[in-house]
Amino acid sequence: MKNVLFAIGHKKTEEILQDALKSEGLNVVGVVTYKSGILKKIEETRPDVVVIRENILGNENILDIIFEIRTQYPAVRVVFFAETEEDGNNMIATLVSYGIYDILSGKKLKLAAMVNIIKTPRTLKDIGKFNITTLPFTYRPNEEEEEKELKEGKGLLKRLFKDKSQDKVIKTAVEPYEKEAQNKEILLANTEKEINRLKDLIKEKENKIKELKDKGTTLEATKNSLENEVVSLKTKKEFLEKEIQKLEKDKANYWNLYIANKDKKVELEQELLKRRAEVEELEFKIKELKESSISEEDKIKLEAERDFLEKEVKEKIEGIEELKVAVEEKSKKFEKLKREYESKLSEEVEVDEGLEKVRDELNKIIEAKIKEKDELDSNFKNKREEIEKIKEEIEKLGSDLKSMNEEYDNLADKRDELLAEKMKLEKNILNLSFEIERAAKNNENLLNKVESDTITLENLQKEAKKISSLDAGADTKLQNFRENMDKSDEDDFIDDKKVRVKISERASNKCQLISFLGSKSGVGNTTIALNTAAVLAGKYKVLYIETDDKYPYSSYLYELDNVNKGLEFALKSAAAEDTEGIYKNIVKSANENVHGLLDFLTVSSTYLIDENAEPINTQELKALIRDLKADNKYDYIVMDIKSDNNSLTESFLKGNMYSDILYITLTQDIHSVACAFSKKKAVNKEKAYFVINRYDDKCKLKLKDIAEWIESPLESFITISLDYAMLMNLNIDGMFYSLQKGKGYIFSSIVSNILALK
Repeated sequence: MKNVLFAIGHKKTEEILQDALKSEGLNVVGVVTYKSGILKKIEETRPDVVVIRENILGNENILDIIFEIRTQYPAVRVVFFAETEEDGNNMIATLVSYGIYDILSGKKLKLAAMVNIIKTPRTLKDIGKFNITTLPFTYRPNEEEEEKELKEGKGLLKRLFKDKSQDKVIKTAVEPYEKEAQNKEILLANTEKEINRLKDLIKEKENKIKELKDKGTTLEATKNSLENEVVSLKTKKEFLEKEIQKLEKDKANYWNLYIANKDKKVELEQELLKRRAEVEELEFKIKELKESSISEEDKIKLEAERDFLEKEVKEKIEGIEELKVAVEEKSKKFEKLKREYESKLSEEVEVDEGLEKVRDELNKIIEAKIKEKDELDSNFKNKREEIEKIKEEIEKLGSDLKSMNEEYDNLADKRDELLAEKMKLEKNILNLSFEIERAAKNNENLLNKVESDTITLENLQKEAKKISSLDAGADTKLQNFRENMDKSDEDDFIDDKKVRVKISERASNKCQLISFLGSKSGVGNTTIALNTAAVLAGKYKVLYIETDDKYPYSSYLYELDNVNKGLEFALKSAAAEDTEGIYKNIVKSANENVHGLLDFLTVSSTYLIDENAEPINTQELKALIRDLKADNKYDYIVMDIKSDNNSLTESFLKGNMYSDILYITLTQDIHSVACAFSKKKAVNKEKAYFVINRYDDKCKLKLKDIAEWIESPLESFITISLDYAMLMNLNIDGMFYSLQKGKGYIFSSIVSNILALK
């Protein structure tokens, strides 16, 4: 969704337009009511499109604001609603020169047209309806005037073009360039197509590389998963084998214990039988004794023996009973052990059967996994070979990609070259159109002059015939006049020990005001003005006036900062019509390198430290210049004007300060050129020249480009290139650059223009 910023200044229009844009999928991010807020709001909201109405409230110059938008925010598209419907309107022409084609003009604009132009950008061809005659691609001469001119044979057009119109001549002249430009456009389009094809191919190759890399990664992951599964099964098998060994050991222990208890039981049973036999034998002996007849003595003995035997038998029986109990306990324990053993034996059988079953299953699984692993190893080997092939293919694709990128870069460079060449051709077409038009005008002026001179000559010839009888020297005078018609003015030279400048012969001694105005601060305006004044001072009486009331350059450079006289007192004297008071405040430099060469008029040292000092009054300065020119004590007054003094600058631009010639100083910096263009719009064009300081042919912005931008002929431009290291060193000593050996010629073009005024 594109973001739109409104700078319309009409609430109802904004509301209606916002609703319409919302339905088209466009979002309004802000509204500006005054011109002063446009740049700030753009910085805050960063819109894609800014819509500006010509008559939005504010004192600022709307073209200056749009220029700042184009330089600071080139990605922001400007849509302009103009009030005027005039063809060839200067404002619209300026907007087009800024690269703005989204323009609607008229007192009342239709909603659909406004929505459409905001939504859909226009191109260069869409502005033809505005009839901008300053641009070659929309140049159309006035057909009615041209046809009338050709029929009547007016001026040089009939001789030059005969039955052809100026449009046809221009078309014939620029046709080869236009054809070449069209060919370049076709080649450019083909180059763009090839670049797009390469982009698609590069993208396809990159996707294939990604796909192959992903496939290799998947194979590696599958192999690792299977290897981990085999290791897990092996671990499980080892654990089960250990459990089997433990069970077999427990089985052997129970068996040994069972055998030991079984042998003990047999021994106890045998002992029990033996004891029972002994008891029975004793009982038999007792019985025999009872049945036999014996004496009392023997009977007593036998009874004693019987008691002993009974006691012994009783003990034996008790022992047998104890043994019996012990045997029974052993039997119970044995039976218990037997049952446990039989249970263990049963479990062991089940475990053995289960273990065998598990062992068989594990063996089968392990065999299957080993087989699967072998297959995986084989597959992995194949996949590894496939991966190697994929890597080789990736390397090959990478190589292809690199060569494609190189080819793409070459095509992009070629495209840039074609664009540059196309722009150059368009400039050639533009220059050629201007030159043809200028040549036509110059030839027409020349023809008019020749026709006028011919008429004058014919009149003189007639007059000569009439007075030939009275003036024998008439033929000689006529011949001299004819020679003077073709003879240019003779030039002489000013010779000075420091400077040699070619000049035209002075026709009068009238004081001339030469003004220098910087397009902006820092362009070297004071340097150019001072050095020009120094060259003129080699032959003429020159007064240098500096209007900077904050940091006057000449005061510090030429030791004027300790002077209590100054410009502010001279202004008051001029306002009071005190001419003598004016001259009392003109000073000379204390610097021996400058003393006696120039007179200076700048603000005093007391003015500079006075915080409440009044700024320079424009009307008082105008009165001062008027009085100085009227008094005619100086041949030239060189005025150095501050670039940021709005009221003063405006007066000089409009010609309200009696300037005989105005130089606007600029550099090849794009902002400086833009400022010069802004000042040029208000200037008296016949008196204006442009000095391009620090000119360097290596810069992209050439002299022709600047002339086209500012819309002034090349003849009105002068280029200056100084050795700035030398200039800085000379400034330390308070010496003029233009007066050094071999340096005066640099300012000859400026001086020649000035001397041509005389």
